[in-house]
Amino acid sequence: MNSQAVGMLRQHLAEGHTVCVVTASIDEWVRPLCARLGVTTVMATGIEVTADGMVTGRFLGANCCGRQKVERLLQLFPRRQSYRLYAYGDSSGDDELLAMADEGFRLGRRRLFGRWPLLRHCCPDDGVGGRRSLAARG
Repeated sequence: MNSQAVGMLRQHLAEGHTVCVVTASIDEWVRPLCARLGVTTVMATGIEVTADGMVTGRFLGANCCGRQKVERLLQLFPRRQSYRLYAYGDSSGDDELLAMADEGFRLGRRRLFGRWPLLRHCCPDDGVGGRRSLAARG
C-alpha cells in the first residue's frame, strides 16, 4: 500500500473517522493489512477458494473497480448527503469514486496532487447537525 495512503488512513483514524478501504485488490490479500492498520471495513474483489483451500482463479462477484467501488460504498453508506466523503486514489479505476467525493486526492508515487478521491471515511455526527465524514481508499 502506498505510504501516503497509509499516512492518510492513520490521520483519518486519529481524527475518529470511520475508514473503509475500497479496492480492486483481492480481499484475502488486503484484509490482513487493513486489520493491522486498524481498518475494519474493507470492500475488495473476492476470489473463489475451494473447501480444501485451492484458489480457482475466478472472482466471487464483480471486480471492485470503477463504478463497482461507488456501488459498494453506497450499499454500505446509502445516505450520501449525511456524510462528508474524502477519497484518495492512484489509478483510473478510482475515477468514479473520486468524482463522487466531497474532497478527493489522487496519489502520485511521491506526492499528493489534484483533487481526486481515493480514501473514504466516516466519523460520528458532531451532534450539532454537522455531516459525518466517510473515507474510502481505492
